[in-house]
Amino acid sequence: MGAAASETGKARERGGAPEQWRARGARARLLLEAAVELTWALRRLRNTPIDTLLAGERHPATERIPAAAARDPSAFAVGWALTAAARRLPWSCNCLTMTLAGQRMLARRGLGPVVHLGLRHGSDGLRAHAWLEAGGGVVSGADAMDQFTPLVRITLPQA
Repeated sequence: MGAAASETGKARERGGAPEQWRARGARARLLLEAAVELTWALRRLRNTPIDTLLAGERHPATERIPAAAARDPSAFAVGWALTAAARRLPWSCNCLTMTLAGQRMLARRGLGPVVHLGLRHGSDGLRAHAWLEAGGGVVSGADAMDQFTPLVRITLPQA
């Protein structure tokens, strides 16, 4: 029996799984949570007025935030899960869907998410973008946020 199989057997005898199995399980649960939240957000966007979905304390955007990734490990993990789940779903998830899903996930973890909304005017007309900030950086929407002028930031109530 090889060393890896021996370790697996010992872990089973102790009633636990090797550390990598636990980590893989945690990532799978986070990915599933993100897929459920993205599905919820898409449904809510279709059936609920946007003012209701983004009910929170609104402030004019006074400065641009850097497009740095969140430093908090939980916020970073939520951002990873949202992106990974969105790639695997059979429908497209836009920035607002990702923001709403991420807001609920971050609030559940006690992190204070802030939604940023911005606009740009280009040859393709007026376009809007939403990005989500928590944990000292941007959780979702960082890829395009520099192309938009920030208009408002919304501190959403905890879910």
